[in-house]
Amino acid sequence: MRTITLIFFVIPLFIFSQNRAPRAKIESIISSYQSEINDSIFVNNKTLNILIGDVLNQYLPSTKISTQPASFVLDNDDNSLNLIGNYDHRAETYGYLNYLLSGGIKLKGEPTGSFYNFKDSNWAQNIGAQLKFTYFLPGTLTKNSDQQLSNLLKAYREKTIKNMALEALETKPLDSLELVELIATKEAEYILKNDLYVSMRKYWITLQGYIPLTKGSNTFTNTTDASIKSVHQFEAWDASASFNGFFKWKEASLSFSAISRVYQNNNILTESVKKRTFTSFEGSPEGQPALTKTDSYYYGSYEEFTSGQVKAEVATLYKDFIGVSAAIEQNFWNGYDALNWKFGIPVNLKNKDGESSIAFELQWREFNKEHYLGISVGKAFGKFLY
Repeated sequence: MRTITLIFFVIPLFIFSQNRAPRAKIESIISSYQSEINDSIFVNNKTLNILIGDVLNQYLPSTKISTQPASFVLDNDDNSLNLIGNYDHRAETYGYLNYLLSGGIKLKGEPTGSFYNFKDSNWAQNIGAQLKFTYFLPGTLTKNSDQQLSNLLKAYREKTIKNMALEALETKPLDSLELVELIATKEAEYILKNDLYVSMRKYWITLQGYIPLTKGSNTFTNTTDASIKSVHQFEAWDASASFNGFFKWKEASLSFSAISRVYQNNNILTESVKKRTFTSFEGSPEGQPALTKTDSYYYGSYEEFTSGQVKAEVATLYKDFIGVSAAIEQNFWNGYDALNWKFGIPVNLKNKDGESSIAFELQWREFNKEHYLGISVGKAFGKFLY
């Protein structure tokens, strides 16, 4: 009888101790998370990273920056395809995200002013490495002075997020880092969904370079029958520095960039020379139609030179969905002084969870006095670098 009584006493105690262990772990992590919040910022830096990253991904085609591990951009500005990955330097501390190292592959096309064209752009000859260093200046999140937001967020962590974490642990084991990610993500979602802020702003500086891995090859002729041809190779390197920022309010947000750039140029990119189609006739047996062959070559003399550029760009979004953008650039050095501009309509699409899924921008451009319609598309992959 004593044995049975002991069993009935031990089993509930064992179950209680098993349930208490995950709860104690979560309470410890939440307590540590809250201790990292200082008086000047009412949210943890990990939450702030996600809040800022959510906004940046909405402007991906324009700013060409994401705080997720990888991103894809179809860029109408230079008819290129970009696949970029971000290196997170913070090891397992995951404090404030102050800089990013990025690298990837870029495929450049010809200046058709529209979509990247694999066939006509000789894409295999226009592959390069895209390298980028981005330094983030401290971000700012403001709230109403009379709003007890710190207490509100603390209550949300200790009640709702704690229960979310317990439910998640019932599904699969999570280590401390994964639990911190859950806290940061859910808290950021709560702030954005309930508009628990007045405004946020962020600035960053980007240094960027493109190093060609293959050389472009173009055939020129300056005779009417194309009997004399010359082949010229081109390495399309470029380097740029930019100062960027965004401001977000409850109903609208704004992004801007000021960019200086130096790049290798030629009279194909400036559209000073055009392709012409030449027809040649081949011999054929008597009585049979003559066989013909057509080829396209650039007509004129090849010129290559270095150019500089300054550019200003601004984009807005209303309710994180649709907006307008505009850009103007002035080129200079070595005889190329084109003033180009762009007007766009950015659209940010979200998934069923309300997260930014894909962003694109319809664009109307003037490039070298010619007008074009095109589109830029951006897609970020993976979790936020919280």
